[in-house]
Amino acid sequence: MLLNRYISKSLIYPILLVIFTFTFLVWLTQSLRFIDFIVNKGIDVGIIFTVTMLMMPTFINMVLPISVCIGIVFFYHKMMNDNEITVMKSIGQNNFAIAKPGLYVASIATLIGFAFSCFITPTSASTFQEKKRFLQHNYAAMVLQEGVFTEPIKGITIFIDQIENNSNFKGILVSDERDENKDVLILAKEAKVVNNGDQTIFELTSGNRQEKKDNKINVLAFDKFPVNISNFVKSSYSLNKDPEEMNIVELFKNLDKDSDIYTKMISEINNRIAWPLLNITLSLVALSILLKSKNSRYGYFKNVFKTSLAATVVTAGIVLLVMLSARNINLVPLIYVYLLSVSSVSMWQLQKN
Repeated sequence: MLLNRYISKSLIYPILLVIFTFTFLVWLTQSLRFIDFIVNKGIDVGIIFTVTMLMMPTFINMVLPISVCIGIVFFYHKMMNDNEITVMKSIGQNNFAIAKPGLYVASIATLIGFAFSCFITPTSASTFQEKKRFLQHNYAAMVLQEGVFTEPIKGITIFIDQIENNSNFKGILVSDERDENKDVLILAKEAKVVNNGDQTIFELTSGNRQEKKDNKINVLAFDKFPVNISNFVKSSYSLNKDPEEMNIVELFKNLDKDSDIYTKMISEINNRIAWPLLNITLSLVALSILLKSKNSRYGYFKNVFKTSLAATVVTAGIVLLVMLSARNINLVPLIYVYLLSVSSVSMWQLQKN
């Protein structure tokens, strides 16, 4: 039907606008955390941009159901104010028929949500964690600059006179003040960065180490001297993915009742399934309230408040149930009973005369 196409197409724009706005705000908030790395640590902007962009699928997946709900509230209320809903009812359209385009868009959003939650988001999360671990263990070496005093980690200041091929350093001065009881100054002709597992070693060649302690200076000449400039990350590299980094196929494939994270994996699977279903549930809730409301032309804030409150309660309920099921997998069926109950009541409200 031409009218249904018009409503469906018109719904897409406000939904996309809300998704873009929410995602941009969350992305901007997260990006601000990396400003220090760019300004004070000298990390390349491109690397930071790549890392933050890898978080985008997670944000989109989070805001999609809420965005669909807001888009439906905005557009259907606009139709009410323009008396379009009244005209549709006058030609024999009931509430459910009027709600169909919104539910159609919500169904498409649900399929997109499944694609994000089951495959796109975990893939980006896995890549993000790899990039994050790489930065944590290697950023100290990345910030070393020629002719500049840099502090790759707290307590260690490094000056390099010359850098060749981004890997060979000449004319090095290292000030180590990590120990409050002594000051260490190291001079070396050459140096290179060596990655040793989860540690980054600044290996100095042909120099001397001067240590001042109790007003005494001890000088030690060396051929090679290692300085640990890693970020002292607590966790080491791990080839095992967390449940959040596995797609839905990997989660089912690695499901083991004897595993220590069995309950966590069950919770993750059900979270992947339940969250996209919120697109349908929240849309039904919004439409059932809007289309059954009276004096909609003059009750904008009242209708928006009622719809927002209902959507917030439903969303909070599903989040709470997912959290509880992570502790007790016997509560998992309640997630789907809850979604089905809310959807059924909303559908019943829509079909009432």
